[in-house]
Amino acid sequence: MLALAFLVGAWICLFNFYLSFVRYPIHRLRGGSVEDFEWTSGIPMLGSLLVATAWLPWTRGGASAACHVASCALMLCDTCGPLWFFCVTAVMAWRRRGRTSRVRTNREMG
Repeated sequence: MLALAFLVGAWICLFNFYLSFVRYPIHRLRGGSVEDFEWTSGIPMLGSLLVATAWLPWTRGGASAACHVASCALMLCDTCGPLWFFCVTAVMAWRRRGRTSRVRTNREMG
């Protein structure tokens, strides 16, 4: 059952990665234009959660290092997963903060 959860989660993670980074360049290589390309969203959160659900029991069961590396790599490349959500949210907040406020220099402070 854990292997099935891992395989389905791995497929979803790779599908999300494909939709985010691979699909558009393939479209452009086939002669498509920017205007006729339709961006689509992947399957949010499910891939990483399935991989993590299968991976956590394996950490106690003494799984091979390859299982751990594969699990971490899949969760990192899942562009609809929680890791990407938090990273993108943090970057957007940091950029917004940089635009709206600026650091005062020592001369300005008096």
